[in-house]
Amino acid sequence: ELAKDEQLKGESWDRFLPKFKKKNVKSKKPKKEAALKKAYTPFPPPQQLSKIDQQLETGEYFLNQQQRKDKIREERATASEVVRADKKKDRQAVFVAPKEKKRKLATEDDEPVSVKASKSALAEQVSKLKASSSGVGAGGALTGSASKNSASDFVKGFKKA
Repeated sequence: ELAKDEQLKGESWDRFLPKFKKKNVKSKKPKKEAALKKAYTPFPPPQQLSKIDQQLETGEYFLNQQQRKDKIREERATASEVVRADKKKDRQAVFVAPKEKKRKLATEDDEPVSVKASKSALAEQVSKLKASSSGVGAGGALTGSASKNSASDFVKGFKKA
């Protein structure tokens, strides 16, 4: 019918066709192989002991009610004591002093620095600078102000160190 219509002959007919919603169909995942198959044994595993059998083995079955309670209380006390000791140890670990690094001790090769000798050497250098700066320069002009700054800078260098 659309082919017969003159106006719709040249147009796209998609708008007249039904539109279906796409559904996501999950594909089946391949089965994982069993890790390792255990060897087949025709015999079942041995039956586990009942509570009464376990009590008979330990001798607990023949104790009276008060003795059983005392035994359970002792087991709990020992277990809690172990936990308490571990926690106390963890708390005390904070107070343990860290290991100190070994310091290099003064050896015989190292000469002790004499304070008096270094003071006298410094005093000599300062006196030389003052003597050289307090005279007349080669050009006939006073050089005191320029060399005073250099002498004071020199002394400041020693004070910083």
